[in-house]
Amino acid sequence: MAFAVGALVVDLAVLVLPLNFGSSLLSYALRQGFPFRAEVAYLLTLFAQAIAILIGLMLLRRGRATMASGVFVGLLVILGLRVISSALTSINGWVLWQTAVFLGLQTMECALLFLAARAAKQQGT
Repeated sequence: MAFAVGALVVDLAVLVLPLNFGSSLLSYALRQGFPFRAEVAYLLTLFAQAIAILIGLMLLRRGRATMASGVFVGLLVILGLRVISSALTSINGWVLWQTAVFLGLQTMECALLFLAARAAKQQGT
C-alpha cells in the first residue's frame, strides 16, 4: 500500500511542480481562460492516473488485492509506454533539465507502481 501511495504522490508532484517553463501543468491549464466545462474535462484527463491509483488503493483496502494488482499493472504499462515515447522524442539534440526531471519522476512512478502491483499480488495469494 505504501508503494501505491508513493506513486500517487509522485503523480501529483508531476502535475504541481513548475516543470513547464516556470509553471506547473495545473496552473497552466487554469490560466488559459477556457470555459468551465472545458477546464473540468482537461483536469479530469490530467488527474486520470491519480484517480486510477486511488481506485486501486480502494480495491486493496477492500481485500481485492488481485484486482488492485491488475489496476497497478495497467497503469504501469500505460505510463511505461508514455516514458518510452517521451524518451525517444527527446533523444534528438539537447534535453532541457525540466524534461530530464519529468522523465525521472515518471520512471520513479513506474517503479513504484511495479512494487505496488507485486505487493498487492503477494497480499492476494
